[in-house]
Amino acid sequence: MIDPADLLTSLKNTNDAIDSIGYPDAGYKIWFVQSDTVVDYRFLVEGYWPNQAIYDTIHNHELYLKATEADEELWSKLKSTWYGRFKIVN
Repeated sequence: MIDPADLLTSLKNTNDAIDSIGYPDAGYKIWFVQSDTVVDYRFLVEGYWPNQAIYDTIHNHELYLKATEADEELWSKLKSTWYGRFKIVN
């Protein structure tokens, strides 16, 4: 079982790297999923990126890559993962 505190620490390190790159309003939040609403997933990780260019800049930056590589083993322990990109309807 994965300790949510470990995921929080990992995302804090990643968000600190994103802040250092110069984008303090971008980054990740983690949510705990109620087990009575979704059976197969315990966590939801939300990422916010103002636009595609900033997303690309952050995800290709050495500080971001080092921060995420440091915890690859932790994140690989998640049994089920799903990645989706969403746009707000307006």
